[in-house]
Amino acid sequence: MSSICKAAIHAGVIKADGGFVDVLPLERRKSYTGVLKNGIQSESKSNTDGGSFRVFAVKV
Repeated sequence: MSSICKAAIHAGVIKADGGFVDVLPLERRKSYTGVLKNGIQSESKSNTDGGSFRVFAVKV
């Protein structure tokens, strides 16, 4: 239920019942458009302070 888990579910790399993910930091973007994907609604943001990231599934 953490924000990282929700981001991974939103991205479609894990299912709601859990899994393991790796997080890759990316350069900051100026804005994000919120979308509903995989039952998770992301928020629209502009002039963000933090960086971007990409999540990947990890097979154990």
